[in-house]
Amino acid sequence: MNKKLFFFVLAFSVIALSQPTNWEWVATRPTGNSINDIAALPGGKVLFVGDNNTVLTTTDNGTNWNVIYPDAVNRSRDIYEVDFVNAQVGYASGTNGLLFKTTDGGVTWDTLSTGLAITFWYLDFIDADTGYVVGSSAKALKTTNGGATFTEIPIGSTSAVIYDVRVVRPDLIYLGTSSATPGRLLKSTDYGTTFLPVAGYTSTQTVREILFVNDNLGFTGTSGYTINRTTDGGATWTEQDLGTGTIYDIVFFDTLNGAAAGADGNVFVTSDGGVTWNILQTGLGAGANVYAIFKGTNPNELFAGTYGGRIARSTDKGLTWTILSQSLTLEEIRNVEYLNGKLYLCGGSTTAADSLGEVFRSDNEGATWTKLPFNPKYRIYTMDWINDNVAYFGVRSGTGIYKTTDGGVTATALSPGIMSSTGIWYDIQFLNESVGYAAGSSGVMVKTTDGGATWTEVVDPFGTSAIYKMDITDGQTIFIVGSSGKIAKSTDSGATWALQTSGTTSTLYDVDFVNTNIGFICGSSGRVLQTTDGGTTWTSAVTNSTMTLYSVRAFDSSRVIVGGSSGEILYTYDGGANWSKVANRIAGNTFYAAEFVSANVYLVGSGGNVIKGLFDPSIPVELTSFSADASGQEVVLNWTTATETNNLRFEIERKPSVGNWSKIGEVEGSGNSLSPRSYAFADKNVQPGAYSYRLKQVDYDGTFSYSGTVTVNTGVPEEYTLAQNYPNPFNPATVISYTIPVSGNASLKVYDMLGNVVATLVNEFRQAGSYSITFNADRLSSGVYYYSLSSGGKNITRKMMLVK
Repeated sequence: MNKKLFFFVLAFSVIALSQPTNWEWVATRPTGNSINDIAALPGGKVLFVGDNNTVLTTTDNGTNWNVIYPDAVNRSRDIYEVDFVNAQVGYASGTNGLLFKTTDGGVTWDTLSTGLAITFWYLDFIDADTGYVVGSSAKALKTTNGGATFTEIPIGSTSAVIYDVRVVRPDLIYLGTSSATPGRLLKSTDYGTTFLPVAGYTSTQTVREILFVNDNLGFTGTSGYTINRTTDGGATWTEQDLGTGTIYDIVFFDTLNGAAAGADGNVFVTSDGGVTWNILQTGLGAGANVYAIFKGTNPNELFAGTYGGRIARSTDKGLTWTILSQSLTLEEIRNVEYLNGKLYLCGGSTTAADSLGEVFRSDNEGATWTKLPFNPKYRIYTMDWINDNVAYFGVRSGTGIYKTTDGGVTATALSPGIMSSTGIWYDIQFLNESVGYAAGSSGVMVKTTDGGATWTEVVDPFGTSAIYKMDITDGQTIFIVGSSGKIAKSTDSGATWALQTSGTTSTLYDVDFVNTNIGFICGSSGRVLQTTDGGTTWTSAVTNSTMTLYSVRAFDSSRVIVGGSSGEILYTYDGGANWSKVANRIAGNTFYAAEFVSANVYLVGSGGNVIKGLFDPSIPVELTSFSADASGQEVVLNWTTATETNNLRFEIERKPSVGNWSKIGEVEGSGNSLSPRSYAFADKNVQPGAYSYRLKQVDYDGTFSYSGTVTVNTGVPEEYTLAQNYPNPFNPATVISYTIPVSGNASLKVYDMLGNVVATLVNEFRQAGSYSITFNADRLSSGVYYYSLSSGGKNITRKMMLVK
């Protein structure tokens, strides 16, 4: 049962961004979305599916990853199950009616229609044509024509959830359900026409997994953390209780050796045919429930996937494991801060048994992380770094403010004294190392002027309402927000306060001012407030969101981003006049805090997840095309820009198929330009082989960005070819490569589903050689498109998918 991320083309070419873009997982990698199922294909390709429409593939055991999101209809739908019948044909199912089919090994996926918007928990196919799909509302469906049509099979219930279907033979099929009516375990012996309860099965637990090693030896895994075993084809069963949790998946190598997915990153292994099961640690971490375990194509090989995107591999039938994913923690991250080239995170657990408060530091904007030694034994809600050594942390209780003077190696508990033993310090802000404020539960607010040695209570007008956030705009002006829609302002460093009219009773969680006049607040029920007069009046923005919004950060007075529950990310580029939602792949996560680092924004939140996106639309250059044409031993690069700002030059870099990137030349930029510009560069006397090229765009101040890569083969090709575009699906740009063995006219066009030409990429004489061109579909809508190469009397057509 149940990147590395690769951002390819035009990574910097977005001067007129329609929305924050280039989102990537900083932690966990390659994804923070839960992994729900796994499939191993010939040639070492392993495919993982998961929440929020995630499909990951690797061909080198996790050294490199490719991620696609095939659902163009609803980007937040989860994929729960995948089943391949051969190297090319596979099916996938999930929430809200999700049902896909692939015929190219998972590169592209087509949507199948059943007319049902239910959750399809499981599917099992006999061959490319015949299979079963099951899910909520007691739905069991069968297809005999590869998913073109489905027939519903009644099971004697309309409310039970069918979690599993297992085809032992074409005439012998089992179903696992949530209800005693019609039965926890059902069986068909007439090719799926009718299903009846298995008389000898007496477990009262919900069946989440069914596996039969052969006609007689079978197992079920349940929500009660039990494994049931039969050796007589289901006539009788024995049950083994493994503790607390759910068994989501079971796999066997032969009749003796098998493994089962467990809770908290554990797996169970057996070497006696399931008579006994031994628990083993995978190292995936507490809280990382294993949702999927699957045999690889190599002997004794297993892959495991968990909640929160953790992935591991075993080469000895599950006895030992290697972690393939990269992650920091499964606990909540509640704050993020960037200072002096260092990125800091803090969070942890509120579970007493965990005793876990965490602080992480990255010196390279999230590429690698160090966990700092300081641990207050409870979640850290807030922090404020003064310099590389000095920082303050907010935890809970009257001694719940901590100060470090050695960069987080150790910290001393300070004693403001007035917070209750269970009260939380939600925010700390310091003007310098000496003067600072802290606020939290029950309207408690304190001030220090001696670096935390002593504290005085600030009498604010919140009463017992929690203060969730402060913003100090000019050293003396302070805004606080919190429960019951309360906003207060002080203009004398907290000595006196005035309540402001918010117009709402929604809880307000964050406030951020650009200057003393312009500020933004976010809160529950999709609430965003904005002011242009220092809080004298607050206007409620139309966000079309109903989520709880926890974090607001203003890049400047025009550009603002908001993060919240269910992966909600809102943004404005016009000072709040219009708000839009980011189409993201992280709907199951909650974002508690955001921070800008140069042109990027980082959002942090639940499950230890950190994501990064490009936010600043004022990128120096808008690159509209980039292509590479190979003829003999010469490669000609062509690229165009729509606009340029402070563009000093382009540096051209080349990388052979085996080797590193190196600079081979440069072309002067146009400085500032509002009209299209075209550029070319010829790389001569190139030895035969495969080469990748990219552009390094350098600004006048020395900042730079890289384009995506294009790849060509030098030497005369032997045949006409049209490669599958990459990436695919794509948004908004993708690379198409093709070869022509004989010089002549060539045409490369893109068509929509109705056969209309939507783009002509090439229509001219071409020398024999290899070519690569970027297709930018930013003006097209999501959907399936076809691209066709015509040359020398040959016509080749392929399909691609645009997902926005």
